[in-house]
Amino acid sequence: MFRPDDYIAQDLAALLTVFFRRLVTVCAKVRVTHPNRLPGQPPSPNDWPLPIANSLTRVAWKRRAVSIGYGARGIEAVIDYNPPPLQIDPERLKSKLSTVARIPYGEAYVLAARLYAQAMQVIEESPDIAYQLFISGVETMANKVFSDYSPSRAEMVATKDIVAQRAMDLGLAQENSEELAVLACNGMTWTSRKFQIFLKDMTDETIWQPDGLFRIPEGFEPAAEDFDRVLKEIYRGRGAAVHGGQAYGPSVGVGSSPRVPVRAMQELFSGGPKVPPVGWFERVVNLALNRYLDTALSRIQEESVE
Repeated sequence: MFRPDDYIAQDLAALLTVFFRRLVTVCAKVRVTHPNRLPGQPPSPNDWPLPIANSLTRVAWKRRAVSIGYGARGIEAVIDYNPPPLQIDPERLKSKLSTVARIPYGEAYVLAARLYAQAMQVIEESPDIAYQLFISGVETMANKVFSDYSPSRAEMVATKDIVAQRAMDLGLAQENSEELAVLACNGMTWTSRKFQIFLKDMTDETIWQPDGLFRIPEGFEPAAEDFDRVLKEIYRGRGAAVHGGQAYGPSVGVGSSPRVPVRAMQELFSGGPKVPPVGWFERVVNLALNRYLDTALSRIQEESVE
């Protein structure tokens, strides 16, 4: 029978990409084992090596640049834009992998990990596409976690305030006008709000600390007090890109090298980018996905103790 080992390997690589915040991909299938089913023979594995010389699929980040700063005394600073070495705790990795199978939305988590891993493959060459994939990954989890989310009556009225205002202009009382505004919200999925709530609930102040994977130049990172506004702009930019073909700003790809496009500097001097670089948003998404897994594990452990 067919065993979907290639799909399993790809999903495992996607999960490792989320856990390590490094691009992990499947290069080749090198061997396959089959049980010996001949009559009269004891069961033993049959190991079949597979040719890999012309079947390797290499998907990896390119070597990044190193920036050298010169001053009056010569070389004063060396900035390596390549990812620093990463320590791996085998026990923690084992715990995280087993948690995926235990959490309520494990399937959705794997699907989100796939999207995240696909984004990490193109984050440097196609940052606009990576942005879309990161957003879709967050949506995948947010729509499951907050499947029963519904805003308050006041928020619904504010969302459809044009309906309430028109009803009052036609002579309806304020209470009846607001009731019409609430009815006008029927069928809305509130995906944008779920997206924002998930990221706000699953992140903390660490996203404002210096990053070793993507070095965002000063001025291109948003301020902490603008987090809500930035999340709205990111989601609004998604709609403009998907439905209107509008590209993100010229600064969307800065952070993986010392080079900053001239248009990005012009954008910075004219008020700053509305949407931050994709390297900053990747960090937010990665923190949210890992924090959700850790939170779900803690909740499961607490319930088992009780």
